[in-house]
Amino acid sequence: MITRNIGAVLIQEIVNWGCDQLIDCLTLFSRRETYPFTEPIRPNNPVFMAEAKLIQSFQSHYSALWSGQQTGSTRPVAATA
Repeated sequence: MITRNIGAVLIQEIVNWGCDQLIDCLTLFSRRETYPFTEPIRPNNPVFMAEAKLIQSFQSHYSALWSGQQTGSTRPVAATA
C-alpha cells in the first residue's frame, strides 16, 4: 500500500503485545521523494511491552501536571509529593 502510493518505509519495528511472539509492527513512512536513497530498517523488539511499562511509570508524573486541562483549566496543576 505504501509503495503503491509513492511512499517509502523508513522504519518498521517488529513488536510483541505482552506475549513471546513478535506479532505486529509499528511503521514510520514518508513520501519516496523525501528519502529517495534510504533503505528500510526493521528492528525486532521482543521487549516492547516492558519498555511501554517503563515509559508509563515515568510519563505518568509529567501527565499529572496537565490533568487540569481535562477540566478546562489552562494552568498546570501543581504536583504533590
